[in-house]
Amino acid sequence: MWVSGKLLLVVALGGGHGAGGRLVADAERERALRLLEMAVGHGMLSVEEFTASNDLVLAAATVSDLEAV
Repeated sequence: MWVSGKLLLVVALGGGHGAGGRLVADAERERALRLLEMAVGHGMLSVEEFTASNDLVLAAATVSDLEAV
């Protein structure tokens, strides 16, 4: 889901409702990266936005970290 030009990964990852402190699984991180790749491929993100978001996803330790992307 896109809101104001930002991808809401929490929806795509099934997070929310108390999941914020839970550690991110590798599969969730990979899914987030695929979503970012699709978004840049469809022109929804610039290369700079993709790079910054990609770095945040790779550094994410918790679901809250992914929600911030």
